[in-house]
Amino acid sequence: MPAAAVLERTGSGLLGLTDQAAARYAHFGPNVFRVARPHPVWSVLLGQFRSVIVVLLLLAGAAALASGDLLDAGAILAVLVLNVGIGFVTELKAHRAVEARSDSRLWR
Repeated sequence: MPAAAVLERTGSGLLGLTDQAAARYAHFGPNVFRVARPHPVWSVLLGQFRSVIVVLLLLAGAAALASGDLLDAGAILAVLVLNVGIGFVTELKAHRAVEARSDSRLWR
């Protein structure tokens, strides 16, 4: 296929895709990621309580407390605090890593 036919078929020119790039830039804007707002700490902590495991532990702890079994209620509460704590720290670190990455020059 002759070069002129290829250029016409692909919508390109002798200088490459500069015309298309300029048109797309005018239509879509610059090629950058939007920077997301940081997640508040309280939002990450409250998000931990939407887990099925946490709800089940809360219900089990309440049932143990209602039945007067303080030892089981304490053990369940300890597991609950450990679960929420580990999940909170892990998720907060992940959010902070993503936010730090989105602030770097590679994303702008």
